[in-house]
Amino acid sequence: MDKILCNEIPYKEIFLLILGTLSTFLIGRVQHHKDKIKDNESLLSEKKYQLYSQLLYFIFDIMNATKFGKPLPEKELIKRMSDIKKDMFPYSPDDAFKTFTKWTLVSNKNENSTTHFKICFEVR
Repeated sequence: MDKILCNEIPYKEIFLLILGTLSTFLIGRVQHHKDKIKDNESLLSEKKYQLYSQLLYFIFDIMNATKFGKPLPEKELIKRMSDIKKDMFPYSPDDAFKTFTKWTLVSNKNENSTTHFKICFEVR
């Protein structure tokens, strides 16, 4: 009687059922993980866009203030530079962060304006 029961158990179907269930679960987990990565990338992209727009507004404000002869107050410049640098550290590539730091150092020294603008456009 035991030999008959052993031969009648559908091992193949049970194995396929377990394998199918496991693969469905794993595919669902992979899809969930991919969606999570995509959401994080879109959030990061949005942060980068805000950072670079803030940087460009800052540069154009400086250029316009100089052009119209009304320079921005030094405290405001320092505050805006530090805010941009604070956001740049986690969100921008290393090259952009280093170039921005170089630009802030050059702008503080009041060197030749061509050097200032060359570095300014490297940041972009």
